Amino acid sequence: MSAYFKLLPIDFFEAKISLFGIEGVLGAILARLIIGVELIIGLFLIAQITFDKRLQKIILAVLSGFILINFIDYLRYGNDTNCGCMGTVVSMSPLVSVLKNVILILCTAISGKFSQAEWRLPRLTALLFAIIPLGGVFIYSPVYIAADSTMPKKGSRPDFSIMNGHPGFKGKTYNEDLSKGKKIVAFLSLTCPHCKLAAFKLNNYKKSDPSLPIYFILNGDSTDFSSFNEIMGKPDVAMAHFNGSADYGEMSGYDLPAIFLMNNGVVEVQLNNGSLSRSAINKWYSKK
Repeated sequence: MSAYFKLLPIDFFEAKISLFGIEGVLGAILARLIIGVELIIGLFLIAQITFDKRLQKIILAVLSGFILINFIDYLRYGNDTNCGCMGTVVSMSPLVSVLKNVILILCTAISGKFSQAEWRLPRLTALLFAIIPLGGVFIYSPVYIAADSTMPKKGSRPDFSIMNGHPGFKGKTYNEDLSKGKKIVAFLSLTCPHCKLAAFKLNNYKKSDPSLPIYFILNGDSTDFSSFNEIMGKPDVAMAHFNGSADYGEMSGYDLPAIFLMNNGVVEVQLNNGSLSRSAINKWYSKK
């Protein structure tokens, strides 16, 4: 079930993997391999094809690996984030996921001790039984290799003054002047799935490095905050809320999410959800 939930959508699980430094095509492939392995183990257990010591060791190794990843996730980002174990369908914190995996380890040990399965498939048939679900993940959710979509916009200056006194402006949680120094400004819609994934990434970048000057300018009705935060987790970034109107597009453009890497009010690089990565931000932010 957890493997299937990770596919709804797989973008969130890819984003989670990217937080560990595995980004781009490699991260996309790894996400699908992990889901495929989960599916294979689940199918073997359900079908009771075999439950010998080798299968038990593989299951225990996979679950132990998940527990290690959960602890790293907890140490880096705290316990108020979605670990991604059940995708976006069921939000689960890292420590709850540790408990879940410990229970699964105990169940695996008990099942292995009392299993009465005596029949086995021929090796070639068992191999095909494993390849089909693994290949199915890549067919159901192909890996798309996109061209580099970082687009320098030197000289472009978003007009943040539009918010001043505008009836659609609902307030902000910061006092900084976005036109001074290096700033990472993300224009995000509260209802856009790709915007939610970008917010999840950026919020966790901020958690792991509080010095990053990340600011969200959000567009949408306040009633949509709960579903937005459900993906993003507890917000650690500074935010401004702007509700509706075409004037928001005057600041952000009309292709969201739009993440501007700005220096003294000038957009030097624009990222979208596909090109957003910690390495891209670090490269720009560390440049003098």
